[in-house]
Amino acid sequence: MSNTNQPILEIRSLSHIYGEGTPFRHVALDNVNLKLYPGELVGLIGHTGSGKSTLIQHFNGLLRPTSGQVLLRGEDIFATKTATRNARFAVGLVMQYPEYQLFEDTVRKDIAFGPKNKGISGVELERVILEACDAVNLPRRLLDAPPFELSGGEKRRAAIAGIIAMEPEILILDEPTAGLDPKGREEILETITDYRKNTGKTVLFVSHSMDTVASVCDRILVMNRSHIAMDATPAEVFSHTQELLDMGLALPDLTDIFVYMQGKGLPISDPVYTMDYAVRKLTELISSEKEHYAE
Repeated sequence: MSNTNQPILEIRSLSHIYGEGTPFRHVALDNVNLKLYPGELVGLIGHTGSGKSTLIQHFNGLLRPTSGQVLLRGEDIFATKTATRNARFAVGLVMQYPEYQLFEDTVRKDIAFGPKNKGISGVELERVILEACDAVNLPRRLLDAPPFELSGGEKRRAAIAGIIAMEPEILILDEPTAGLDPKGREEILETITDYRKNTGKTVLFVSHSMDTVASVCDRILVMNRSHIAMDATPAEVFSHTQELLDMGLALPDLTDIFVYMQGKGLPISDPVYTMDYAVRKLTELISSEKEHYAE
């Protein structure tokens, strides 16, 4: 993804300290800088306690930085109450296990909650509800069902639809596949990638799964000890295998396999992190070997 555009969201020298002035003082974020650009699908990874969740809660003003700035299209989101309120709608944040926050007696009412707070009503409200429902592949017939009747994956999609219905410029998801079975995880990932593709919106998701971010992201941010340790393409990030391991992060399964095979003499030097790339490199290697023996 090209970064020729102006950033839609920029974090400047941001620090966040919990318990300042107490014996429990903890620096959760330390002078973090990053930029998100229109249309990107970005993964944010890091070990537990690295600062990921604290960081994303600054993006829409849920947390105020101890120092530094959060700029949405160049405007400090804490400059005025209006700027902060606008950021809450412009940056849609889906927290971990969002289905636990479903509380209305129908799915339709839950999806409508955010847009109604934004001031949307009438025909326009129905439009955003239906479009959000379609965006997450949730059957419209479920709109009038009680949320507790839905499956785990359907509840997750309904909760995400409630954020999408506010039509945010940036969608942020914290561990969107956590707790789901393999089929549910695949459906949620497909929902996220389709949403970005169909809307052109910026998407950032936090994940512990290296396989997940490797397979769908344009760019990966790696957090370690309250800092952004890496900010690069998947190929660049996964070329630093030892550094990732030193940070306590597991490699994608496919990368792990190929690192082992490379150690045994497999003549492929590039980092391998997707199945398509693995197939292509192995096919090239087999073709090369066939030509060699044919000579």
